[in-house]
This record gives sequence, C-alpha cells and structure tokens, in this order.
Amino acid sequence: MKKIIIAVMGAVVVIGAGLGVYTQREQTPKKTDTKQHTRKHTKKSTYASVKKSETPSAKSSSEPEVTLDDKHKFLALIETPGANKLSIDAHQLQAGSYKSTGVGGDNLGPQTVSSLTLTSTDANQLVNYLDDPNTKAYQVTPGSGGSNVYVLTTPHDATLFCAQNVSTKQQITDYGIHLTNAAITQTLNQNTSLTKAITDKVFADADNDATPATTATSEQTASKKTTSTTVSHKLTDAEALTLLKKSSIPETETRTAQVSQTSPDGSLLLVSYPGAKGENHFVLRPINDDQVKIDATYGTAQGGFTPFEDQSQYGPSSVTVSR
Repeated sequence: MKKIIIAVMGAVVVIGAGLGVYTQREQTPKKTDTKQHTRKHTKKSTYASVKKSETPSAKSSSEPEVTLDDKHKFLALIETPGANKLSIDAHQLQAGSYKSTGVGGDNLGPQTVSSLTLTSTDANQLVNYLDDPNTKAYQVTPGSGGSNVYVLTTPHDATLFCAQNVSTKQQITDYGIHLTNAAITQTLNQNTSLTKAITDKVFADADNDATPATTATSEQTASKKTTSTTVSHKLTDAEALTLLKKSSIPETETRTAQVSQTSPDGSLLLVSYPGAKGENHFVLRPINDDQVKIDATYGTAQGGFTPFEDQSQYGPSSVTVSR
C-alpha cells in the first residue's frame, strides 16, 4: 500500500511541473506585445508633436511683417535673380551703376544711376484682356537698354516686363518676372538689408500707389519719419523750375521742362522735350531747407520714353543746387 501512494504523488508532481512550463511560455509573448505597442505609440506621439510645430500660424509668427504697396512689390521684383536682364536691378541701384542691355551696350562703360521712378500709365495700352479692374501699370525710368520697362500690379501679384507693343497677360508673365504676394513677401523677408538700402531710391506716383499696407515694422516706421522730414522741405512747381534752370544741366536740355508728377516724399518729376524726339526726366528731391538734389535721365520720346545708352553725352546725371 505504501508503494502505491508514493507513485501517485510522483505523478502529481510531474503534471504540476508540466503546467508550470506551459504557463510560462504563454506569458512571454504577451510581454513582448506590450513593449511593441508602447514603442509604436511613442513614435506616433513624436510625429504629432513635429506636425504641430510646423503649423502655418507658428511659422508666420516668426516672420517680420512687410509692406505690400506697389513700390515694395517693385522692390521685390528687382531683387529677384534675373531682373538685370529686364531692368536695372536692386544690386545695381544700390551700387549706383549698371551695364546697358541695349544694342551695343557691351561697348559702353558702366552707366550711373541714383534712383528709379515709377510713372503711372494706362495698363490697357500695354496689356490686352485684363480681367482685374484693379490692375495698375507703371513705366520704370531709367531703363537699362533699348526696351521700355514696365510694372503691372494687381491686389494679388506683380509683373516686371519689357515691351514695345501691346501684349497679353500670359506673354508678360512668360517673358517677364511674375511674383504672387506670397513670393513678394518671401523675397522682401530674405533681402531686408538690400530693401532698406534702396527704398529711398525708388519713387512711385502717389495717386496710383494706394494698395493697403500691413502693419509697419520698426524700420518702416523710421522710413516714414524720414519721409515726413523730407516733405516738410517740399518744393513748389515754380521753385523746381527755377532750380532746374539754375543748375549746371545744359539749357538746351531743360528749356521746355514742365512739372509732370509730385511724389509723397516731396520730390517732383520734371519732363522736358528738347529737339524733335528728345525727352528728358529730372527728379528734384529736397535734401534739407537749403539744398535740392537733381537726378537727370536723358532720352527719346520715340516709342515711349527710352533713356539714351550714353548719358554722359547730354549732361550730368546728378547735381545738387542751393535753394
């Protein structure tokens, strides 16, 4: 009897041991599944965090606000690579000299430039089938060669182009430089120092430069203060004509001069028509109560105002006169 009981107990022990091994093998995969689930969850949370930091609102908050009036749209256009093939670009304006792109320009030396003027013109005479009633157009003077340079703006974009005849919007977009407002903002943000250096060298018509601007930055506020100071020394039409005749610019180039445009910074554009096809532009800008700077561009009225390639043959490009 004792031997039989011992055998039964031994069988129970073996069976219990077997159950223990089976249970351990079943639990091990479950622990592995738990770790894998945790790893996947952690990775997903990290991705969500990155996406959240890249939202447009978070990104835009770090970018400075810029002005999107027509003048600043033009600044962005001439800051764009390749602008020197159409117009005097931002770097040339900053340096004060450019290479003519006209026929025979390679044989000419550096041409001087101290400012660019945007004179309003009829957009419908330049581009056919304009679908935006708020489209505005300007002629840029001086140009960099034999073709007339223009800027076309809408509330949404701007285009820099050269033209001798009426074109379509698609043509000027294909052969010119076209920027949307978003691209203009990006260009100005990437070239803040260059923009600051040339802003006071560009003059646009006051009555046609009225696109609403965003909140001004500290640099723009300082620029407005400078403009206000300049306006306080503004010229009358009669004084401008007197100072032009008083300058060292030849009388043959100035005798028919008349005031053409007045800019918000206090400067005046005077245009004269010497000879049968001649046309000269003179921008008079008050420096202070005692002095006025005159920037001259000599050209022809044939096919629209076109600056001559060799300006030095006709007179000084820039003079300062006492009031």
